[in-house]
Amino acid sequence: MLDLPRQPGIHYLELAKPESRATLLIPPNFRDDLTFGLVIALHYAGPATPFFGASILTGLIEPGLRELGAIMAAPDCRASTWDNERSQDQVLELIELLTGYYPIDPKSILLTGYSIGGIGTWYIGSSNQTVFAAAIPMAARPPRSAAQTNWTLPLHVIHGRHDELFPIQDTRDIVQELVLQGAEISLEEVEEASHFETGRYYRPLKKSVPWIRQCWSLDN
Repeated sequence: MLDLPRQPGIHYLELAKPESRATLLIPPNFRDDLTFGLVIALHYAGPATPFFGASILTGLIEPGLRELGAIMAAPDCRASTWDNERSQDQVLELIELLTGYYPIDPKSILLTGYSIGGIGTWYIGSSNQTVFAAAIPMAARPPRSAAQTNWTLPLHVIHGRHDELFPIQDTRDIVQELVLQGAEISLEEVEEASHFETGRYYRPLKKSVPWIRQCWSLDN
């Protein structure tokens, strides 16, 4: 029988299904008789050292979204990028595992990621819009196909104005196209932020908490 941790804090999981590693955060107020939201955080870069996802989880996602009091998980990408079916299946299997074990509201799941993780957020979110209640891609170039997608999933896009890898104008163009199509999408531009200054994304991410709460059924 599967035995996952239930004590508050950071835990490092070696998973058989999905066959991968994931860094898990259990909030301080965890109790079995309460219901929690779930945040899935996709790390930057591709396969790396074990539990590489811990860096984005503990360095940005948990501090920025701490007020949600959510269970959070950052899987280690088992492919070269997140925008492919193998990585998508990995994320969906992880969600199935966690929602089956913890008291998570299935209507209160957020997908987010930074850089390559943000690209994965666009990709996985577009194909699984009923799985997530909201998505926040950060410092990531949207695929051109995003403008041809019928977006029903609420999106909050965060992008640095001085991103040298993914120019912000590409993101502005896609967001504008989706706005004209009636998508529920917003763009927050981070002043003076280059692609590699993840710390500058803390405040914009923290500001998104009320929006996330509106998207989640916990506050409906």
